[in-house]
Amino acid sequence: MLTRQLGLRASKRWPFLSLKNLQSSQLTTVSTSNMPKVATGVKRRCANQAAASTAAESGTPASFVLSAARELADAGVSAAGLATYAEKASRIPFLLRCQILDISGDNANPLADCLLSFGALSVSTEEYKAPGQPEQEVFQDGSGRTWDRCTVTGLFSSEHDIAQTLQIVQDVLNITVTQHQIEEVPDQEWVNAMKDSYQPTEVCKGLWIVPDWCESPDPNALNIRMAPGLAFGTGEHSTTRLCLQWLFDRRDKIQSAHVIDYGTGSGVLAVAALLMGAASAVGTDVDPLAVKAAKDNAALNSVGDRLVALQCSPSVQGDDPVACIASSQQPMQFDICIANILRGPLLDLQPRLTAYVKPGGHLLLSGILVSQVAKVQDAYQGNFADMQYKEENSWALLTGVKQ
Repeated sequence: MLTRQLGLRASKRWPFLSLKNLQSSQLTTVSTSNMPKVATGVKRRCANQAAASTAAESGTPASFVLSAARELADAGVSAAGLATYAEKASRIPFLLRCQILDISGDNANPLADCLLSFGALSVSTEEYKAPGQPEQEVFQDGSGRTWDRCTVTGLFSSEHDIAQTLQIVQDVLNITVTQHQIEEVPDQEWVNAMKDSYQPTEVCKGLWIVPDWCESPDPNALNIRMAPGLAFGTGEHSTTRLCLQWLFDRRDKIQSAHVIDYGTGSGVLAVAALLMGAASAVGTDVDPLAVKAAKDNAALNSVGDRLVALQCSPSVQGDDPVACIASSQQPMQFDICIANILRGPLLDLQPRLTAYVKPGGHLLLSGILVSQVAKVQDAYQGNFADMQYKEENSWALLTGVKQ
C-alpha cells in the first residue's frame, strides 16, 4: 500500500464515547501517549459488555462502540488502564474513512493530493480489484507508476463534510467518482502513527523541513523545525515545495523584507522567510487552529517575535485582517505576498492581494493546477509584469512583479 500522511488537522470538536464502564483492578495508571504499549489484558467480553452499556448511554451505534472497545482491547490496554484513561478523558475519538473505488491509475495521485489539500488527515492508495480479478504486479522503479485501477482511501476528522470535498475534487480534476464508501473508525493513535511516518523532508539542496522530534540529517543546512499536526503545510505537498524553493533561491534578496503569507496554514512559508532574514512576516488563516500552529512553529524556530498570525474572514467581503495591525513595523504593503490557497479564492481576492504588494514587490500564487494557471494569470497580469510559472506533479506556482 502506498501511504502519505500530511499530519492531523485537528477538529475543534470531536464526538466522543464514554469509557467509564471499562474497569478492572489490574493496572492503576496509563498514559494516553503510549496506550498501545501498556501492559496486557482486556478480555473481549469486558470490551463487549462495556460497549453495550456505553452505546446505550450515548446513543451511538453499538457496532461502532464495540469496534472502538475491541481496538483498544486488542492493542493490549488493560481494563484498569482503560478505566484510568476514562477518568482523565472519558472519551474515544473517532474519524471518518472514505474509500473512493475504481479510480483510474492516472488520476490516483492527483486525487490523493486534492484530498490532502482539502482536509484529509492521511491518504493511502492501493489496487482496486474486482471479484476474481488477479493482482496486478507493479514494480517501484521511481517513475511513480501505479496500478491501472485504484482505490484511494482518505481519513477525515469526524466533522468533515466529505460530500462537499468529493464534489470539489471532482470539479478540480474534472473526474467523476462513481463509487465511494464512508464509515466511522476509532482513532488509533494517529498522532503517534504520523510521527513514525513523517520524517525530515529535503525540499532542495540545503533546505530541510524537520519534525521537532527528529534530528536534522544536515545540520549545516537551513532547517525549518515544524510540529506537524494542526494545519496544512509540512513541506510534502508540491505547492508548498514550489513556494519554499522560490524563497530559498532568492534568500539573499529576502534580507530585511516584509512578507505576508495569506492562508498560512502551519506557517511554514512565513517561518521560512523569517529564517532567511525577512524583517517581519504576517500570516493569515480562516482557521483559528492554523493561527495557533503558525505561532507555535514560529516560536519553535525562534522567530516568534517577528511573526504576526491573524485569523481572517472566509469571505472576501470580510474585514481586511492586515488593517488592524498596520504600523511602521507592520506595513499595509509588502515586499513579498504569498497566497498558497485555491483558484477560487485567488480570483476573489485579486484586489486585496494586489494591493498588498508594493511597487517592485513579488507575488507568489499557488494551490492551483497547471491547467488553471491561464485563468489566474489573466486576473492578475494587468498589475504584474514578468508573470511566469513553475510546476511540480501537475501543481503550479505563478509569480509576478508589481508594476
